[in-house]
Amino acid sequence: MRRPWIVFLLASAAAAQDADLAAMAANVRDYATKFRLIAIGRPAVPHLMPQVASDDKALAFESASALRWIAHHAKERRALAEETAAWCAERHPAPVRVLAAEILGDLAVPSTIGTLSAMVKGDDETSRAAVDALRRIADPAAGDALVGCIRGTPALRGPILLALGARRDRRVLPVLLEVAREGDVHAIAALGDAGFAEAEDDLVRLHRDGRPGAFDALVRVGAAAGSGPLLARAWHVAGDAGEKRAVLEAAAGLERFEPRIVVLLDAAQG
Repeated sequence: MRRPWIVFLLASAAAAQDADLAAMAANVRDYATKFRLIAIGRPAVPHLMPQVASDDKALAFESASALRWIAHHAKERRALAEETAAWCAERHPAPVRVLAAEILGDLAVPSTIGTLSAMVKGDDETSRAAVDALRRIADPAAGDALVGCIRGTPALRGPILLALGARRDRRVLPVLLEVAREGDVHAIAALGDAGFAEAEDDLVRLHRDGRPGAFDALVRVGAAAGSGPLLARAWHVAGDAGEKRAVLEAAAGLERFEPRIVVLLDAAQG
C-alpha cells in the first residue's frame, strides 16, 4: 500500500503536468511548442481539443492540426480512438465533434463504429463527418451501420449511398441495386464507384429508361472490372457520339488484353 505522502506527490506531479500541458496547448501557435505537443501525444488531447472551437481562428487551426498529427503518429490507436470518441458527445461544440469524427475515420478503429453511427442524424456537418469516417473504416460493421442509416436519415441518403459505393463492399450490392432501381441518382453513381460487374444488367436497363448517370456508371463498372464484353455492350447501347467516346476512352487501357475492344476501336476509326 502506498504511503499518503507518495500519493500526494504523484497527484501533485500529475496536476503540475496538466498545468504545463494546458499552458503549452494555449501556446500551440508557436511551432516549437506545437511539435512538443505532438511528441507528447495522447496526454495533450484533452487540452487541445476544446481549443478547436475557439473564436481565435489561428488557435483553432493549429490545435486541430496538432491533433491530426497526434493521430497520424499514434502507437496506441485504440486508446486514442476511445478517448477521441468521447469528444463526439452532443455536449461538445460542433467544430470539436466534426474534428473528432474525422480523426476517428483516420484511426479506423472498429470499436468506434457505434459512436459514429449515432452521430448520423441529419443534414449537418457533424453527420456528414461521421458518414465519411464510417466510409474509411474497413470493418464490415461500418458498412452495416451505413446501410442502417439510409432509411433513418433521408436528408443524408445521397452521401450515405456514395459512401457505400466507395467502400466497394460486395455485401451491400443488393442494397445499392434496390435503391438504384427506384431511380436514385446517388445509388446509380455508387454502383459505378463500386465497380461490380453484377450491376451490368440493371445499369443497362436504367440507361434505357433514361435514368441520369446510368450510362456513365455502366462504363465505369466495365473499366473497373476490366471487362471487354461489358464495355462492348455499353458501346451497343450508347445513345450518341459522346457516350461512344466515353466507352472508347475507358477501353483504351484494355486494348491489348481484349480482342473485342480492338474490334470496337477499329470500327470507330473506320
